Amino acid sequence: MQTLILVESHFPAFKLYELGFRNVVALMGLVLSNEQAALITDFLGPDGRVILGLNYNKDGAKCA
Repeated sequence: MQTLILVESHFPAFKLYELGFRNVVALMGLVLSNEQAALITDFLGPDGRVILGLNYNKDGAKCA
């Protein structure tokens, strides 16, 4: 099963990468486009999962 960690910006993505997580991408905002969703779905396949690593604030909760 593929797993992808999706974070809001490049800073947490860099930090997670530095800690050894190679399956992390930055959303670069709070909106996931249809094209981004399709790319993620194609990458993960039908049994994949996404871990949301969003900011602990109102916008992060809204995005989740």
